[in-house]
Amino acid sequence: MKKILSWVVLLLVVLLVVSGCGGGSDVQPDPEPAEERSELPGEEQAIEEDEEVKEEDKEYEDYVPGADEEAEGEEMTLPADLTTVHDFNKFATDLMIEKIKPGVFDSPVFSDADKEEARKALVLIIAAYDEAIKLYDQNEHIFYNRGRAYKQVYLDTEDPAYKEKALADFNKALDMGLGMAQTEIDSLSD
Repeated sequence: MKKILSWVVLLLVVLLVVSGCGGGSDVQPDPEPAEERSELPGEEQAIEEDEEVKEEDKEYEDYVPGADEEAEGEEMTLPADLTTVHDFNKFATDLMIEKIKPGVFDSPVFSDADKEEARKALVLIIAAYDEAIKLYDQNEHIFYNRGRAYKQVYLDTEDPAYKEKALADFNKALDMGLGMAQTEIDSLSD
């Protein structure tokens, strides 16, 4: 019951943030009537761009992080200035906080664009944690956080291989003394 209540509260907070109910005093101008807008120069181009975006969204419907080398491009590489465990960990943690919102793959409040952005971020997050672990494999928090990233990929794709990777990282963190990893293990075992 507590778990459901916490999800409801979290969902309400997300809805408040997304809807912009911050109490700001910004006054929005009235939108132009539809007849006037249709005559604006460049609108045909905007409509064509919207159609292109929809086509791009279809392209990523079956996207699995790390599976498509062509999609990785420049934005799918780690910044070159990351050289230490701290750098990789900070980069991945900041990206996780910024792009992987709670419930992004199973809540109706998130758009397909939000989900796609999260998928792309997860590729970088996992890569950054991989590099951090290569440099120093004795930090239980890095294993725990990489496990959280794998768990998000599993929630998105339902691919059992990602569930196993997540469980392996959570078990490693638990073996290293991080007790809170047990909660994640239990959530994946349900």
